Amino acid sequence: MGLDEDIQTPELYMVEPSGIAKRYFGCAAGKGAQAANTEVEKLYVKCGGFEGISCAEAVKQISQM
Repeated sequence: MGLDEDIQTPELYMVEPSGIAKRYFGCAAGKGAQAANTEVEKLYVKCGGFEGISCAEAVKQISQM
């Protein structure tokens, strides 16, 4: 995770084992990552984006899916 100094917003990046870095709105790694990523994608569609939801609220909603 990093902060874009130009627009003062946080950004999330994940480095793949191959060395490729990708920017994400939400992602998971490790055991069960595919299922977790699916739930993050569902939440993104349900909320119409992540601009109006806090991290705490996102975690709460994903844990209830």
